[in-house]
This record gives sequence, structure tokens and C-alpha cells, in this order.
Amino acid sequence: MDSSFALDHQDLVDEALFVGWPTAERRNVFDKLQRKGYTLTQLSQLLAFDLPTLSEIKSGRVKPNTKIYLQLHGLANKRTNLLIKHIRGRSSGWTQVLNPYISPQLLGLIHTDGILRYAQRRAEVRFYNKERSLCRLFARLLRETFHTRIHQRVDRRNGTHCLIVPAVVARILWKKFGGKTSHGIPVPRLSDAEVAPYLRGVLDGDGCVMWYENHRFHLATITLCAGSKEYADTLARLLLRLGIPSRQRHEKRGNGEWWTVVITRQEAVLRFIRLIGSDHPKKRVRMEWIRAKLTSGAKCPLSSQPSSLSALQSTAQD
Repeated sequence: MDSSFALDHQDLVDEALFVGWPTAERRNVFDKLQRKGYTLTQLSQLLAFDLPTLSEIKSGRVKPNTKIYLQLHGLANKRTNLLIKHIRGRSSGWTQVLNPYISPQLLGLIHTDGILRYAQRRAEVRFYNKERSLCRLFARLLRETFHTRIHQRVDRRNGTHCLIVPAVVARILWKKFGGKTSHGIPVPRLSDAEVAPYLRGVLDGDGCVMWYENHRFHLATITLCAGSKEYADTLARLLLRLGIPSRQRHEKRGNGEWWTVVITRQEAVLRFIRLIGSDHPKKRVRMEWIRAKLTSGAKCPLSSQPSSLSALQSTAQD
């Protein structure tokens, strides 16, 4: 699969990730290597791997890391299947790779309302949001690729849900996409079909759907938040690929500083709603109401707005 979101061999080659190797498959690989004339000593020298440990791997007493697993498969001329049955880290439980494709929408959610970093020799992925349905969406998107357990905590002070991804999955995601830092967010190459779901994740994670109206005018806007100028530029370029013009704002509040990418042209707002949309329940309701309002051309009294909309301004940043 030719996509930046498709897992390949290099994403799984890691000495800190280990494979649950089925007995029949393991025996077939070593039998084929033996028929090709490889001894354990030769394999140890060829792979620059410890001979006693390699012997333990052959007997099944030690699980191989993904690097040696894929190397042994390559020497045996067997097609390596990326859908590894079970994979684990040094101190985490087993995880199954169900699908070699990672959702762009999942990465958009992580880039806006999540953590993706490597610190103290450990990868970490977390997602924070008050909206339960969005947390369920995050979990569903993650489990489309990985069959794994996700830990959840709730901050009793403000009701924010925190989803903690197992270290083995976090390590794969960090190796695949790089870390999210205060200096910038590395966005992988997106195909035309992947731009919309990525931007949907960005909006749902930390975006705004607004409606302004008074006796003189009404205006709908959609805003994407960015922590750096570079990331704001990237979001603006992605929007342009879908034919959606935008402008940027630099904002400060106290010690905080951020950039926003704002869509104000009403035809561009409608295009965003049509091509990208939202899976956030409150933002989806607002979008549907705004689309009906802008396409009808009729003056809609403020009393007819859904209860989730403010009369002058609606912000959805949950």
C-alpha cells in the first residue's frame, strides 16, 4: 500500500518490540534455513546476534524481537506478513496488528488534543477530551489497526477524559510519524483521499464552529487551532488542496501563544462542511444547522437555533 499511513517493515523493525512466534511457523523458518545450509553459528555471525539467545529463540524459550524475526524470515525467503499475530514491548502486554493502515483522522486527533512523544526511553501516546463520544471515536480508530487495551482516566476536577495507549502501540506510532513537540508537528505526506479525514480529526480535536448574527448580518466561520506558525501553514496548505481558502491569526493570552486558521468565506465554509465535516456530536449539529441556514437563503430567527448554539457565538472546543 503506497501511503504514509501504511505500516511497512521499517515501522516494525525495533529491538524493543517482541513477537509471539507460533511454533509451526518458527519451526518451518529454521528448517528452511537449515536446508539452505545455515548453521546457528553462521546465522549468529550473519545477523550480528548473540548465539545463545538465537538458540533459545529456535527452541521457543525466548521470543524474538521484530528485527531478528523479520531478518530470519528474509533469509528463509518467506514473505513476511505484517499482520503479526502478537507483538509486545519489554514491559507491556500483547498487541495484535489487525490492519496495516493507520487512520489519518486518528493522527489528526492526536496532533490537536493528544500527546505523541518519546521521553526517558519510552514512547507515550495520550488523548484528552471532555466529549465521551469523541473518546470512543479515538478508541475505535486505534482499534481498527491494533487490537489492544486502552486505559482511561477521568479528571474529576473538570471531567476531562484521558485515554492512555499501550507503550508498544505508542512506540510504533512514534516511529512512524515522529513526535509532537512545542517546536512543531511533523505531518506526513497525505494523498488527496487522506486530506479530508486528517483535517476532520484536527477540527474535532481542537477546532471551532461559530455563528455570528445580529440585525445587520450573519456569518459562519470554522477555525482550526495550531500551536505553531509552521503547523498553521501546513493546515492552510491542506485546506487549499481541497479548494478551501483561509487566513491565519496570531493570538496571545497571558503566557500562552498560538495560531488559528480561520475560514470566513461562506462558500468555503459550505465546502468544508461538505468535504470534511465532523464526527464531534456538537460540532456536527452546528454544521448541519449552518448548512441549512446558508443554503436556504432565508432569514432564520435566533429562537430557531438549536440549544447548543449561542445567539451570537458558538464555540465547540470540548
